[in-house]
Amino acid sequence: MLQATYRKEGDITVVDLNGTATEALQGPIPEVMAVLRRGDRKVVVNMGQVSYVNSAGLSSFIDTFRQALRHDAQMVFCCLVPNVLKVFKLARVEIFFAVFETEPQALQHFGVSAKSTTPGPPPRENILAVEKALPVDEQLRKIFQDNKESSNYKVTPVSSTAEALNWLRTKPFHLVLLDASFSYAEVEEFLKEVRTDPSLNKIPVLVAAGETKLADADYFIRNGADDILRHPFNRYEASARIRNAITLLYALRKEDAQVDRMRTRAGVTSSTAPNYTSLR
Repeated sequence: MLQATYRKEGDITVVDLNGTATEALQGPIPEVMAVLRRGDRKVVVNMGQVSYVNSAGLSSFIDTFRQALRHDAQMVFCCLVPNVLKVFKLARVEIFFAVFETEPQALQHFGVSAKSTTPGPPPRENILAVEKALPVDEQLRKIFQDNKESSNYKVTPVSSTAEALNWLRTKPFHLVLLDASFSYAEVEEFLKEVRTDPSLNKIPVLVAAGETKLADADYFIRNGADDILRHPFNRYEASARIRNAITLLYALRKEDAQVDRMRTRAGVTSSTAPNYTSLR
């Protein structure tokens, strides 16, 4: 079962959940519905103390999010532990939910700094747009502008997979958006290079595919892509899925850091362990 405590950060309500979400939950989560019914319209659900969520529990989160929309409220989630984040990812709820790695990032989504409760700059993350025939860079910039997220991301456009690999090996990136218009040979070689390089293999790669390429979704996934993003982009879907792919990257990085600490304590080192210190 879930328990909750509540606090305010400016005009934002933070709901701190604690416990597990299983079949014991039916319908919207009462602890979150309480703040929606009293009229709160900006809600951050902190799930740092939620240790387990199964498919039945996930349905309750989906029902709660739908209720937030009906109450004309904005709701985001943060601090999911890795095993819970994976459940959200597998269920593809990132199409609808905005999920942030930390609470300050979730608060900054609403333009508020956790420490000062005054407007603060949102986190800035680097996206590599590898385009050939589709206007990936142009559409991304428009989506971020329309969603007032331009300051969250820096988009770097390149016109070849070879140039993309050079950028990835010299600058820190959080996500790659790859145009499916490249030849299969170019796509396969690019994904192979990324997935076999220990310093790059955790970076999420989303493939931007037009209607004629959507049938090849399984091909892209089998060759190392993380997901397919339909082009032209839906502004809400693209924004949410990019945000959540980057959040999953941070979760994987944390797991690697924990493994490294365990190896250090045991006197074991790995010269090939990926280094993500430059990402933040």
